[in-house]
Amino acid sequence: MIRILVVDDEHPIREWLVHIIRSNRPEFLVDSAVNGLDALKKCKEIPFDLLIMDIRMPHMDGLEVLQALSKECPGAGAIMLSSYDDYNYVRDAFKHQAVDYLLKTEINDERLLAAIDHYCSQKTAARNLNHLVSKLRGMLQESDGSGQDFFKELKKYGNLEPQGAYFCFLVKARAEGSPFKPSLTLTEKTVLRFCLPVDENIFMGCVELLTQPSLLTLMQTQSMYLKKLNSYNRLSLLLYSDIQHDVRLLPDAMKNLYASRELDFYGVQFCRPELFENGMELRLNERYLEMIELLRSHKQEEVLSKAEELLNFAENVRYPDVDNLKLLCIKLCESAYLNSCSIDLMEYHNYFSRLSASVFSSESIRHLYEILIKSLSSLYSQKEQNQSVLSSRIAHAVSFVEAHYMDDISLVSVAKDLHINPEYLSRTFKQQVGINFSTYLNNVRLQHALELLKQTDYRVAEIAMRTGFQSPAYFSKCFKAAFGLSPQQWKAAKSGEN
Repeated sequence: MIRILVVDDEHPIREWLVHIIRSNRPEFLVDSAVNGLDALKKCKEIPFDLLIMDIRMPHMDGLEVLQALSKECPGAGAIMLSSYDDYNYVRDAFKHQAVDYLLKTEINDERLLAAIDHYCSQKTAARNLNHLVSKLRGMLQESDGSGQDFFKELKKYGNLEPQGAYFCFLVKARAEGSPFKPSLTLTEKTVLRFCLPVDENIFMGCVELLTQPSLLTLMQTQSMYLKKLNSYNRLSLLLYSDIQHDVRLLPDAMKNLYASRELDFYGVQFCRPELFENGMELRLNERYLEMIELLRSHKQEEVLSKAEELLNFAENVRYPDVDNLKLLCIKLCESAYLNSCSIDLMEYHNYFSRLSASVFSSESIRHLYEILIKSLSSLYSQKEQNQSVLSSRIAHAVSFVEAHYMDDISLVSVAKDLHINPEYLSRTFKQQVGINFSTYLNNVRLQHALELLKQTDYRVAEIAMRTGFQSPAYFSKCFKAAFGLSPQQWKAAKSGEN
């Protein structure tokens, strides 16, 4: 049921408007208000769909009511009535929720009902379009399939399906905080079949070309349309497809554009994207796994050069899954951190909360490169500084821990192996390594426990035994103190991410 509120301070006009609507549209719920304040009070009680409202009223005029309506009835429209044929009133009314503007001197039954019917048809179309947007988003997020559900839905609208030569486009707004709706190009040689929101600040559309069927003429018309579209909007990215004649190819064209929606990360602003190579993902993962092996082998210099190669590869092929690329960079830093056992693992979460925020907020491949190289270099620099000041005995103690962490070792047993006093070892170890012996030993054990949690299905008790902890309970206590989660919670969280 459509709910309409008539707002006018002149009683005869108000009652006349109510009478026209009730007599001709008995299925509508119609109420009236004597001024703007009264209208707002009634809007708090009932969510009206449409207000028919005088623009000049005492206490609160129509424009002030429109401003307040954004909170009380955010989805409502308004048809404004006035005796003043004033452009400024028209402009200000349409800045808010006005959908039409009628002069009182010209209004009659036919014009009023036509304005109401037009609003109702537009509202119905908007609701149906929301359903179409949902179908489009579902189609774009499918990893396979032909997108026939969207195509069938598109056919229901008739005039949204291209009948001749066409192309698709994707526009992405610059991140400026305010909601984005593109200003669209209108030309005699083209018909905009649809333009729908698919993500925050991203719209996708389809344009039919009405020019002669020569390829050159079609391409010229397409180029003219795209240049105007680019000049009318503040865009970070404008993508377009090849000109097609077979409407069945529409879903594939849109999918390819959507898969390229992060190309502005690589400095691309306006292009026709190529189809992505099937082996791109595999080659990127091969480079990532190669770096993980280097990290385990403590080959720091090679890791830095390979990190540069990884990002150069992503940039050269314009790797489309930017979020996955950022996640790989975070995992590389995580492995580097866990291989720097002299760094206190108690700081693990603080470090990665800062790193993750920086990586995921990076807006370009160059910025991501700076973050990754700086993070890896900082970790290696700190590790090298720690190792450069180690005496031969402390270096031997560190190597002993690395080789025997799974055994029942202690400060006393290592001191005995080195033929030195345990108190001297304890004092010297902390001076040179930066943390005490027991913390260092736990860090090494926790590092290897993390690897087992990631790569095996061992139970917590078995992992505790394999990494030298006294008991599963003590292992869980140390793990939670270092990482903020129990081993079971950590593994469950990682499984959820994958």
